[in-house]
Amino acid sequence: MRGEVREPGTVPHFGASAPEGRVYLAGGITQDASLDSAQLFRTQATTMKILSVRLKESSRGNPVDNV
Repeated sequence: MRGEVREPGTVPHFGASAPEGRVYLAGGITQDASLDSAQLFRTQATTMKILSVRLKESSRGNPVDNV
């Protein structure tokens, strides 16, 4: 994980964990972070998928942002 998190680096994927759970594993957000727009990069063997999410909405359980 990169960006406005306290401990950037690789964050393990545990099944269906929500985006805010991954942010928590990265030490949480910094005071400069935006909760309105974040990009989640999912990598597999030879592909990468980029998902845009709103962390504020994800934490409220919004299924569109709770990828």
